[in-house]
Amino acid sequence: MLNFATGCKSTRQTIIYESGAELLVVYADDETSDLVNSFVNKLNMVRGQFAKVGKDSTPKAVFEIVIGETNRDISKKAYNKLKEVKKKNNEYVGYLFFCEKNSLAIAYDKDQFNTNFAVSTALDKFISNYAVSGTLLLDEGIVNSGVVNIVDEQRKIDVISREVKWLETENLLLSKYGKSHAEETIAVLKELYKCYDSDMIYWLAGLYDVNAGFYYSNSGRDTTGYGSDLESTVQALQFLEGMGAFENFSNKSFEGLSEEFTTHIALWVKSRQDPNGYFYHTQWDKTKTDAQPSRLGRDLGWATQILEAYGYKPTYDTPNGVKGDGIVVDPITLTIVGQSIVTTKTNKVQATSDNVVADRFVDVESFQAYLDSLDIWESNEKSYSVSNTLSSQIGQIKARDEVLD
Repeated sequence: MLNFATGCKSTRQTIIYESGAELLVVYADDETSDLVNSFVNKLNMVRGQFAKVGKDSTPKAVFEIVIGETNRDISKKAYNKLKEVKKKNNEYVGYLFFCEKNSLAIAYDKDQFNTNFAVSTALDKFISNYAVSGTLLLDEGIVNSGVVNIVDEQRKIDVISREVKWLETENLLLSKYGKSHAEETIAVLKELYKCYDSDMIYWLAGLYDVNAGFYYSNSGRDTTGYGSDLESTVQALQFLEGMGAFENFSNKSFEGLSEEFTTHIALWVKSRQDPNGYFYHTQWDKTKTDAQPSRLGRDLGWATQILEAYGYKPTYDTPNGVKGDGIVVDPITLTIVGQSIVTTKTNKVQATSDNVVADRFVDVESFQAYLDSLDIWESNEKSYSVSNTLSSQIGQIKARDEVLD
């Protein structure tokens, strides 16, 4: 029998299973239990008899197929051999079949996204290439090995998932608006969907400033006098969430983001805070920003949202009621190209807040006078801007209300 790893004839062979004899399938990882059960069902159909399924603690049987990294000797040997399987980069994961003394070990790499592509490919390959009724006789040593590109495999799944969603959407439109409208709408949506390809990731990455946050646009990034800003940074993070890079920005689940990245963003946000509690940008004049309550309010909200999500506190107490930790971040360090943000951490200098309550929030009467000054009823043209201004200050209004109550 040909040894796939060496291309040479093996001098020794071993029986993995035979007709009428008990076969034990041992697996290591609970997260692969569904894959293993499906594999065993397929194998049972080929063999015409049932195999037992066990874990590492199951007593050893005469004939075994061992899946994953167990304490069995054959498993350890297989995983030592798996280290020798060459992969181009971290997009690839490997698998390997190793036989010895009536046992077959299936070893596989785990990837950072827990996709199980390596083990599923290996199990499918065994069923299609090796599973037989009666007696299975294989060479001892490495029987087969290979690699799987997890990006390519995920793309295959994405294609199938998209087609299912398109069909569901088309059927919904068909039931409500008829065939012609349904087909026309789906055609237009599919054309629009072409914009959302892998190039968008590169575009978004291009907006990231390694010494700050995210820019609003390529033109802003490339134009002197413009800089990254808090609102664009939050929108970029929400965009990443929508694309599935991490589970939920609001619920603080960032499995797809590195600690270096989240630390960098958090420290940059802290460095933007003024002792008055608000957050400012170097590219915008502070006096002009103070004259725009909506700008102040939005940046305050975005900043505290990011810091809370990443487990940080602002340096100073904020007008929307978040207590500061007094730890100052050096903004100069954050602007040095090539320096690691993680290693700089923070300067443990205690800061003193210099909060000044805005005139409109001094007391209830001042707030009522402020509301009366807003032209929300007289002109429909201003209703949006007034509503935007008020909504951007919701956090401050609530915090001040608690103080005055």
